Order: sequence, then C-alpha cells, then structure tokens
Amino acid sequence: MNIGRIFAALCGMLLAVVLIFSVSTLAVLRGTVAEANDVRARAETVLEELRAEMDKAEAIAVNAKPSAPPPAENGDQRDPAAAETAGTAHVFVLRAYDGKIGVFTEEGYLIRTVDADLRLLPAADRAALEEGIRTTSWKELLARIEDYEP
Repeated sequence: MNIGRIFAALCGMLLAVVLIFSVSTLAVLRGTVAEANDVRARAETVLEELRAEMDKAEAIAVNAKPSAPPPAENGDQRDPAAAETAGTAHVFVLRAYDGKIGVFTEEGYLIRTVDADLRLLPAADRAALEEGIRTTSWKELLARIEDYEP
C-alpha cells in the first residue's frame, strides 16, 4: 500500500469522527437551548404572578384604613377607647415613606400611605416624620392622618 493512500484514509476517518462529534454536539446544544428557553418562559410566568400578587398586596396595604381594632375572641366588637383603657392600645408609627407618609405597625409593617407630599410639609414635620411619630390610640392615629391629608 501506498503511504499517500493510508494517509488519505486516516484523514477521511478523522474527518468522519469530527463530523459525527459535531453533529451530536449540535443536537445536545439545541436541546439545552430549548430547555433553557422553557425554564426562562416558566420563570417569567412566575415573576408575572409574583408581581401581580405584590401589586394586590400593595393595593390592600395602601388602601387599608385603620378603623376599629379586631373583634375580641368572643366575637364582640370593642370600642377603640375601651380597648385603650383595658390596656390593649394599638401602637402605630407615622414616618416618611417613598416621598409620602407611611402608616406602620409597631413591628414595621406598612399598613397604608397618606397621600401627602413630604416636600410640601414644614421642615419640622418632615424631620419628625423622618424620625417616626408614634401614636398610641386609634383617635390619635386618625387625627394625625387627617392633619396630613390634603
């Protein structure tokens, strides 16, 4: 046999192996890309659902207005003033939040925002809201909210 023919046969076989490897790699990559696209689409769906839930929760928190404290365990409605005299006063904190006034629980949960622009308030009020204004009664909370609402 001629060395040239042996070399050509080896090159042909090497080319065939490289071609088979390339085709199989391409097939695996296409499958991986398709799988990644599916995962991305599912992730976008989950993110949209989470955004919708966050919008709902924010709308509930922003639109919630403190009214009366929750009913007692026996189902009777309590008067806020009676609750305070009974030693179960509710503590809320008014403080600056996103350019407005936020009403927070003592634990720091946002209940609602007051539609008042902080930039329009006197400097003393802005400073007090930056520090946080604690209220210890429903009446005081509602009175302060009314003071700031336009």
